[in-house]
Amino acid sequence: MPLSKTELNHADNFLYYINKSIKQKGYMLYQSGGVRYRYFDPDTQNLHFQVKGNVEESYQVQINLSLSPEPDFFSDYDEEEDSSCECIYFEQELECKHVAAALYFILHNKKSDFKKILSDEPKDQKSDKITAFPISIPCSLEEMDKFHELIPDDPNNNYYDANLKSVKFLENGIIYYVSGYSYMDELSVTYDEGQVTINGSIKRPHLVRAGLKWLKIRFEGKDKRELGLLTREQREKMILMEVEEMGLKEQLKDPLSAMDFVLHDQRIIMISSGELNGLVNLDQYKSNFTHYLNQAKIKSLGMGSFQDTKEVDIGTYNVAFAFCYNQWGSFTEIIPFMAKGSKKDPEAFSVKFERLDDPHDIRLKRNQDLERILFLRDRFQKSLLNKSSMNPFDQFREFYIAAKEYPLFVFKGFQYETHKIRKAHFDKPLEAFKANAQLLIDKGGVIYNIRTIIEFGDNKYDLAELQDQIIFTQVFAVYKNQALLLFDSERLLKLLAFQMKNSFIQVLDKEFDQYFKHILLPMASFIEISDKTGTLKESENPGPLQKQLYISELNGLILLRPQVKYAESAFSNPLEQSTIIDADNKAIYLRDEDYEDEYVEFLRKLHPNFKNAGSQGLFYLNQDSFMKDLWFFKAFEKLKSEQVRVFGLEKIKIKKYNPFPPAISMEFGSTQDWFEVSAKVAFGDQKVKLKDIKKALDRDQEFVELADGSIGVLPQEWVKKFSKLFRSGEAEKEGLKVPKTLFHVLDEFEEAQSFPEVIRELEEKKAKLAEFTQIKTAKIPKKLKAELRKYQHTGLNWLNFLQEYQWGGILADDMGLGKTLQMIALICKLIEQNKKAKVLVVAPTTLLFNWRNELEKFAPHLGYFVHHGNRSDSLEELSQHQVILTSYGLVINDLPLLQQIHFEAIIADESQAIKNTQSQRYKAITKLKGKVKMAMTGTPIENSLAELFAQMNFVNPGFFLSFKSFKDNYLKPLKNGDREILSELQHKIKPFVLRRTKEEVLTELPDKTEEYLYCVMKPAQRKIYDAYRNEYRDYLLKKFEEEGAENSKMYVLEGLTKLRLACDATNLVQHTEAANESVKIEMLLEHILEKTGKHKILVFSQFVKMLALVQEKLEDNLIEYAYLDGKTSLKERENVVQQFQQDEKKRVFLISLKAGGTGLNLTAADYVYVLDPWWNPAVENQAIDRCYRMGQEKHVIAYRMICKDTVEEKIMQLQQAKSKLAKEVISEGDSFLGALDRESMLALFE
Repeated sequence: MPLSKTELNHADNFLYYINKSIKQKGYMLYQSGGVRYRYFDPDTQNLHFQVKGNVEESYQVQINLSLSPEPDFFSDYDEEEDSSCECIYFEQELECKHVAAALYFILHNKKSDFKKILSDEPKDQKSDKITAFPISIPCSLEEMDKFHELIPDDPNNNYYDANLKSVKFLENGIIYYVSGYSYMDELSVTYDEGQVTINGSIKRPHLVRAGLKWLKIRFEGKDKRELGLLTREQREKMILMEVEEMGLKEQLKDPLSAMDFVLHDQRIIMISSGELNGLVNLDQYKSNFTHYLNQAKIKSLGMGSFQDTKEVDIGTYNVAFAFCYNQWGSFTEIIPFMAKGSKKDPEAFSVKFERLDDPHDIRLKRNQDLERILFLRDRFQKSLLNKSSMNPFDQFREFYIAAKEYPLFVFKGFQYETHKIRKAHFDKPLEAFKANAQLLIDKGGVIYNIRTIIEFGDNKYDLAELQDQIIFTQVFAVYKNQALLLFDSERLLKLLAFQMKNSFIQVLDKEFDQYFKHILLPMASFIEISDKTGTLKESENPGPLQKQLYISELNGLILLRPQVKYAESAFSNPLEQSTIIDADNKAIYLRDEDYEDEYVEFLRKLHPNFKNAGSQGLFYLNQDSFMKDLWFFKAFEKLKSEQVRVFGLEKIKIKKYNPFPPAISMEFGSTQDWFEVSAKVAFGDQKVKLKDIKKALDRDQEFVELADGSIGVLPQEWVKKFSKLFRSGEAEKEGLKVPKTLFHVLDEFEEAQSFPEVIRELEEKKAKLAEFTQIKTAKIPKKLKAELRKYQHTGLNWLNFLQEYQWGGILADDMGLGKTLQMIALICKLIEQNKKAKVLVVAPTTLLFNWRNELEKFAPHLGYFVHHGNRSDSLEELSQHQVILTSYGLVINDLPLLQQIHFEAIIADESQAIKNTQSQRYKAITKLKGKVKMAMTGTPIENSLAELFAQMNFVNPGFFLSFKSFKDNYLKPLKNGDREILSELQHKIKPFVLRRTKEEVLTELPDKTEEYLYCVMKPAQRKIYDAYRNEYRDYLLKKFEEEGAENSKMYVLEGLTKLRLACDATNLVQHTEAANESVKIEMLLEHILEKTGKHKILVFSQFVKMLALVQEKLEDNLIEYAYLDGKTSLKERENVVQQFQQDEKKRVFLISLKAGGTGLNLTAADYVYVLDPWWNPAVENQAIDRCYRMGQEKHVIAYRMICKDTVEEKIMQLQQAKSKLAKEVISEGDSFLGALDRESMLALFE
């Protein structure tokens, strides 16, 4: 029997939906004989075809003509597919030429009896095919070489090409993340006691077989060695072999962390990490680098797109959105478009219509929130096509709220015309109305008449009269292409679409009871009912009302459906518009809207996720949110106090809580360096280990899962105690050990009173700590050639106290307060006490001459040696000196030599240089041997609190245990604004950090004024800047999409650097304009020549090329100047500073911010210009303080030069937030600035 007319119509309609060019390719493929019909499957109703391919020899295509091509938006989502093909194009686009060719085959062979043609394959062969994961294969580790032979293979399945994106190692297996089948899929291979299991996220049978094929081919080749990495034991064995082969096994503290396995160029390879991080295969590295040099090309940013736009078009186009329907009247997409207005009405849509692609098109009159709106439009589009799990109704509401300031139209053309739109496609914009509906019941004789009434604005319409005037979609309705009707309830909208064919019905009197029971009652839950017949009698509420909440579980979600009980069989859902009908006596109760609104408001406050939810008549949470922080316990207590009856909780598969309070006993002990703590915790007869409590608290849970499956709730008091203990202690077997520098942590444990030895030691420690506020006055060393100020003597007292107890500290005084002098005083004191003592001072290279001068000035009796330049490589020679001065770079290079000396003290100047724990500087300096370690810095925190960890860990090793511990215990909570943790951290570091500001101690210093000097770009410079900004913004949007915001920060920094250069001078960037401009240089010269008189001026820039441009202008104007950048040698540096300080003719000093921001004393200057502010205010403050320090007698004026309406203004705002960062921990402060997120980064390019 041939295909039915309906089935042929479906084939025709399927073909209609396919893209025109794909249809043409499909027809040519059919004409060339590329389609072979195979068989009909009566179980699935699929017609199976084999179609010739390009990449593969052929593809399997299936067509199901029992399914309608027109989407039914008012029924639940159906996972059945009308067509499928194995080719990759179909996987991505859900259409391809192979499907089109099969459809042409059907339509050109209408009379063929497709359903009688049998398969070429025997049935048993078909049924033997593997169709689903997981698959288990017996195989021992010794047999892995031949494992590929054991993987099942389908000889007809040649499709296996896929890209391996990443891998993840499990305890006993590997997960492969591959793309090429359908977006991103997982394939895992795991081993367990002689059994290998292959699993995956792929569901389609032919793709399951394709995944197996991919693994089979992978394990046939060189990649079969990956099967030797399945277990952790195998991987560790291979690492140890590699390390041993290098001859490094004995030299490494942790050989297992010295190598790691990563994916590179589709292969799993072993790379160096940990202590060997950065170790390279030199031959390979040279080869790669040569290849890079041959391939690398600098891409210049073209100005074409900017120049192609006529100046008259800039800012003249209006934006709107249009709703598009297919030929069946079904809503298919939202089209963004733009058009110009007329002279009479510039806001209209009159001429030059085109589809909108770029939200930052410079022709747009306004683009407020347009990028977000287009994102919401795309997200809605995916939900509409069932390509996401999100609800289209909710997604459209979010789009509409964001886009309601823009006009909305109905597109009157065909769908294929949307790519070339014209004015004729649009009428007037739609007027939006909130809409509702009701059922109106009246009666004539023995017949009930039921009508559906639509209400919006001041209008009421009988739905029966609107048959050709209203279109219902799954998310809204449109009346006469003039009014957009928005309904609160998705269920009501679906009902109205259904009612279009039944908008007026009549029911016999004798059948009304059946209609009432089976139709009217269910409808009443989401539509208002008005009965004019008296059959349903309006009645006053019998009272009292009762709030109810029904809880159920669906696909891992906890659903909470509210209800208000009016009578035994009369209920309302306060989240929906409905009529309350008492089924027993056919009474209609008036809703108590105030009572229901108060109930809904109460429910919304129970959880943040409930705030804007409820459009489907319920709230929902996933199980993690339901359980987090014992939310459900707290919520049910509130429900109980609000007298809400809860139903269904006993059916939820959540763990029950243990009725016993925890019994906690603790033991304390002491060793040379640590306090030892162990604890026993039991809930009734259920015992809990300390490590289990730590795991729970690490997951932010205030409960522990017990062995019997119940939950033990930890009291808040013990949550705080244990949290603080875990933040300070290091896990060891069944207990913890706490560094003795953190003895105050044990103060909170009353249980420690039972251990006298520990208490005695704690009291001793506390007595010592109390002396921090009453530190003994240290005698100033006799040979120190300086008179210490009062605050400097206090600093010496503090430093001396720390070294007596062999504690390290950070001297973090403001720049210019004489930190070097205070530290020299400590060095003198140490050598006064022990003539053989040796002190190492490590500083940036640029500060070594400063230390030399200060030592000669204040402590000429000390024997010092500058280990730099022609340095000594003899231990004997180095050991002859009392003080050794060297740079951070030489500590790295000469570490083996310096490690042989036991120093009395190691001092790190400008210690922010070791803020990165992964840097070679940090790793090298922490390996030196010193009885006490001190750090000096005016900016202990420049960018983030992570810097504090590095410096504290240098002066007091183990103070924060590990960086992971510091990150988990402090950084993450502080990012969330945890004030208690901030207070704890302040208290913890306070004894070891001393910071005084100039305002506190140098009251005799003159005033300092800091101002922003705003510069307005001229048209040519602005044009170049805008072009770079727009191009980088588009580039970043693409990168965010491809690599994610977190992995794209390097591109953000690249873009910011370009924009800052464009702000400085157009000479610094590539462009096609005729001339170069720099408003900053013009304004700077104006200030130097006209506004600063004979004052001396410091000019700082981060860019040496910018300083070179200023140099040219100074020479053109015969202005004498001094110059210093990173290439200036130590000797030249000293000379040029002296020249500027002493020579009255040298009025201007050009300094690169990086080279001259620290270690210079330039009090001859009283004007400072920072040409290109960056978002680290600490660096600029250091630069300004080169002249604002002890010895300055003049009023200092500092200008930061900012180009108006550019990224520099946004950086200025970031600066103001960042300047609080150091104060938050070192003194006081509010919540601190977290990392920039995607929106914050994009905002810099607005």
